[in-house]
Formats: sequence, C-alpha cells, structure tokens
Amino acid sequence: MRNIAIIGAGQAGLLVAHGLRLHGYPVTLFSDKTPEEFLNKTRPTGTAARFDMSLEFERELGLNHWDDVAPKGEGVHLHFFPGDVRNVLVTLLGRLSRPFLAIDLRLQSHRWMHDLEQRGGKIVIEDVTIPRLEEIAASHDLTIVAGGRGPITKLFPRDDARSFYTKPPRFLAMVNVVGVAMHLEYCPFLPVKFNFFGRYGECFWVPWYHKDKGPGWSLVFEAKDGGPIDRFRNVKTGEQALETAKNVIRDILPWDYEWIRNAELGDEYSWLTGSFVPEVRKTAGVLPSGRLVMSVGDTNQSLDPVGGQGANNGNKMARNLVNCILERGAEPFDAAWMASTFDRFW
Repeated sequence: MRNIAIIGAGQAGLLVAHGLRLHGYPVTLFSDKTPEEFLNKTRPTGTAARFDMSLEFERELGLNHWDDVAPKGEGVHLHFFPGDVRNVLVTLLGRLSRPFLAIDLRLQSHRWMHDLEQRGGKIVIEDVTIPRLEEIAASHDLTIVAGGRGPITKLFPRDDARSFYTKPPRFLAMVNVVGVAMHLEYCPFLPVKFNFFGRYGECFWVPWYHKDKGPGWSLVFEAKDGGPIDRFRNVKTGEQALETAKNVIRDILPWDYEWIRNAELGDEYSWLTGSFVPEVRKTAGVLPSGRLVMSVGDTNQSLDPVGGQGANNGNKMARNLVNCILERGAEPFDAAWMASTFDRFW
C-alpha cells in the first residue's frame, strides 16, 4: 500500500486522511498545532456551513459526531436590496430537502485528529517549511498540501484560465456569537439568513455550533469598499468586532437588532477580519529539488465565502481526490495525474 503524507489538519486535509485510512493506506498527517491547541488557542478559520452533498462524505467516514446536538439549518431566508439599504425589493423563503450544518472548525479538527490516530493514522506536530517538505516528499509516494492560504501556497501557481479576480472584492468579517435566540421571528424555520445589498455587499447569519457553548450564530459581513458595511478594517479585538457587528445591524438591518442586542462573543478567539483574492491555483507544485507535491482544499482554490463555497467544495474535492488515488493503483502520481484530479473535480 502506498505511503501518503498530508500537510495540514484543516477540514480538507483531515477528510482526505480519513478517506485513505478507510481503505488501508498508511497516512502521516503533519500539523502545526496539537488537537488541544486547535481547540483552545486558535480562531475558527471560517463558518464552514456544509450542505447535504458535502455532509454525506463526513457521514460515510463516521465523522458526523454532532448531528444530534448542532443546530440544523432548514432553509434560506433572503432579503435583496438593489439600492438603498432600507429598500427590500425581494424577500424569498426556501426550504431544503436535507438540513445544513456549521460546526466550529476548532472542535472538528480536535476530534478528527484524535479519530485519525485511533484509526491508525500517524500525526506529527511541526510547522512544515519548504526544506522539511522536501524531506517529506522524498520519503512518501505522494505528498498532499492542505495548508489553507498560508505561505506554502506559493508553490502552486495561479491558474489564470480559472481565476477572475486580481484584488480582494470585499473586506470580510466573521463574529461568532451565543446567547441569541435560535430563531428569527419573521421566518417559520431555522434558516441561513442572507442579506444581499447590490451596492454594498452581503450580511449572513448562519446557525453555528460553538465548541464549548453549543448552538449559536456565525455573523458574516462582506463589505464593498466605502459602503455602510465597511466598518471592520480597524477592529483589533473580539469585543470591538462584536460591537461593530451590532452597530451595522442596528443601522442597516434594524429588524434584527433586538434579536442580536444581547449577543455575546463565543470566546476570545471567535472572530476574524481580513481579505483575500479569490483564485484557483495549479494542483501540482514543484519543489526546488524538482519533486512534486499536490494541493487540495483552500490551498488549491480560495473562494468567496458567499454560499459556503470553500467548505462545500473542499469536501467534494477531498472525496474526488480519495477516489482518484484509489483508482490510480500502482501508477505514478505524476504532474499530469495531479492536474487530472482537479479537472475531474472542476
């Protein structure tokens, strides 16, 4: 059985590791954090709401540990504002045939790493540099990089044919809160709440499961430059992020203000701000020695958070990669094969 290394203990990397272990492959996962550091000393890297097609892979791998406790999103409630922030032109409600879930990624990595060790996978805690990656690639039949959007992504050139943006289209903020009712008075079911502003960006409220405190909400803000949502650029603390989030809701979405007024930050790390360029990168990366490594998840493509594209496509990409490895048998994991795996996913 061929020996495979995976760099990164986020969602995509862990799913590939578990998928390969299910079929008996020797797997070594390299992580820059221990499971306990993920749980207690890091920020969630996104909301990661997954719909049923993506969740099915997690269920197949026996990783759906929170199905009975996490809030189940039953559908969508959408407001569309074409111009002025108070002009709601369209309101839509839609039910899903199967619910979506959004689990605190810190809790998920913590549990899935322990699960992997229990299933015979090896975990090595270290921050993998390029020289170290050379050593890992030399001692494994295939090395998969699932390191998110970190510096190691520079190994994988931009795929210009599949990438559109050259600069960040929005400034992003995520504030994960608890102490808020798990319903919206104007919606008869538990939804993901979409507020689309034609001129100014988007605001989403996503039912979310906090690692310690259980059901809550992930508030996501995607601000176009200079608009009324664009207030998070100078935020330095979680409390500032929460206050800014409440102020935005009070000013442009006042019908949700009483609902969110007494919200509390899930924990000191439960927030993010920043921006990035959505882009697709080449799947095969070439190390200085000429050895090949391949990308998956956010390392392979960084997507706009609208609609949970990163998390959902990460799951689908991981499943596709596992299937491609199984089908490859004893054939070489060369650059052409690496590119073909992403082509099939795409």
